[in-house]
Amino acid sequence: MKLGRPPVPVMVASVLSGLFATFLILAGVFAVSQGGVPTALVIGAVLAAVTWAMWTGRRSGRLSAILVGVFLIGVGVFVSESLAMRVLNVGIGLALVALLVLPASVRAYYGDRHRAVTS
Repeated sequence: MKLGRPPVPVMVASVLSGLFATFLILAGVFAVSQGGVPTALVIGAVLAAVTWAMWTGRRSGRLSAILVGVFLIGVGVFVSESLAMRVLNVGIGLALVALLVLPASVRAYYGDRHRAVTS
């Protein structure tokens, strides 16, 4: 497998989290322009950084994206008040976790990046 290009599940997870990050950044900019707190803006920026790390093949990006997925599932189940936000949060969270944990190509992509150990 060519390690320069991520496998399809990583691409899909990156696009999905990138779109969600863009949505949060835009919502955060709108909230700040209306005098609100920049919480969504900060969360969107963090998610954009996680997306970039995941796309470039860093293990920390994969782990962070899995944790973000679990967090989104929790937010969707326990915190979200509207049905639309529940479905959005749980759906994106489940997709991120499934795309980054289940496929063997993803495990191989992130697992083959070992440093050489010299004696």
